[in-house]
Amino acid sequence: WHEPVVLPGTGRRIAEMMWSLGNVIRPNGEVLEGNAPRPAEYVPLTRANHRQYLDELVNRACRWLQQDTANRNTEIGS
Repeated sequence: WHEPVVLPGTGRRIAEMMWSLGNVIRPNGEVLEGNAPRPAEYVPLTRANHRQYLDELVNRACRWLQQDTANRNTEIGS
């Protein structure tokens, strides 16, 4: 769409902006925006864990990466 740029107080048009919108499509054909991927494991943020929450997420991610790497190494060795 087009949007005029005007001088404040005068209303005089000095330029026009043209906006273009598009969608990012996932390989499976789904639209990415507003359609976030679901985590394999949901870890809720609670009052009891709020101080350690980010550390816990990083630790779980590291464990997952280590397992994934071990699985790939096993597949390569097979």
